[in-house]
Amino acid sequence: MGSLGLDDLRIILLSERETGRLTSVAPDLFDRGHAELASLISKVYAFEDPLSEEARSLIEETLAIKETLRELFALRSRKILALTIMHAEGNYYDREEVKRMVPVEKEMFETVTASFTMFPIVKKIVESMKQSKAVNPGWSPKKIRVLHPSCIQHR
Repeated sequence: MGSLGLDDLRIILLSERETGRLTSVAPDLFDRGHAELASLISKVYAFEDPLSEEARSLIEETLAIKETLRELFALRSRKILALTIMHAEGNYYDREEVKRMVPVEKEMFETVTASFTMFPIVKKIVESMKQSKAVNPGWSPKKIRVLHPSCIQHR
């Protein structure tokens, strides 16, 4: 397991942002990222003077790695959830993208995909989405406005 620095993570994140598809990453990407984060944190705690320039530099790098990992996870998760919705609606999705998922992402994909068939209410929602698209091709789930129960007046 080699070191994974901030520059490496930023390159991966940039690549992930540039394409609408999942990019190929090492299966242990997140493990290596968290290991690097833990290593930096232990170095920060080892400083006698936490306000020294060197300590502050490591703290900034730690925060940047943490934020980059969070962004990378969020971006990839959104892409994976979009794939599960496409799959549930019966639309075409690129199976190569599933192959580009790291093991925990594949597990998430399979769990969410399976939940569409396990829970009748989810299946009804998906069917309703399919019908809405058939009647109105411009329809999108993003256009749904969800009201808080306190906003609904009961008669």
